[in-house]
Amino acid sequence: MTFCKDMKNRNITLLLWLVLFIWLASCTALRHPTPKGRTITTLSIRHTTPKLVQDLRISQLISSQPGSIYSEEKLYDDIKSLYESGLIEGGRFSVQTDTNSVHLVASVSTRRGSGPVLLIGNSAFSDLTLWKQISEPLAKRINRAVTVVYDPVTDEPIAYRDKRLVEEVLPAVCAELERFYRSKGFRDVSVRTESWKGGSASATDFVFVIDEHFRE
Repeated sequence: MTFCKDMKNRNITLLLWLVLFIWLASCTALRHPTPKGRTITTLSIRHTTPKLVQDLRISQLISSQPGSIYSEEKLYDDIKSLYESGLIEGGRFSVQTDTNSVHLVASVSTRRGSGPVLLIGNSAFSDLTLWKQISEPLAKRINRAVTVVYDPVTDEPIAYRDKRLVEEVLPAVCAELERFYRSKGFRDVSVRTESWKGGSASATDFVFVIDEHFRE
């Protein structure tokens, strides 16, 4: 009889501990709700090294934007996109949640590597493939010419040099990219430079815009 009573008390104790565990887990979930399947509220970019790339250029490479649904698979693709751009040498995402919000933080270290500028319109070849077609002297010239540090607060350039870049170097890069495309059967390809904000390109504000047209 005593044994049965002890077992009953033990089961009640275990049940109480189980209820307490479930309650604590639910409280934790309320304090730190899982972001999966929820809408991203904000995206911020934190620089862990000197800021060599503007935030807007980085955010254009990230598909996990405010208003979109949080997905770890998308974050994996975003990290891949950032690395393939050649604009960063290190990066990671962290997520901060509360009851109503999902805050995404991209921590990046930026660089001026072999691919210091954006390419738009290329679908047949990756950015990395196209950058490899730029001859080494031109690549080095671009890197020397586009040495820019951006203000962490205003996102504006605070240092740059060689304003002749647009007139002297960029047309030569466009010509090299066009020659590569034509060697692959894209007879009507055209490559031009323009400001990545729209309008005319400047020494510190440009992208290569590629019109691939059709492959023969």
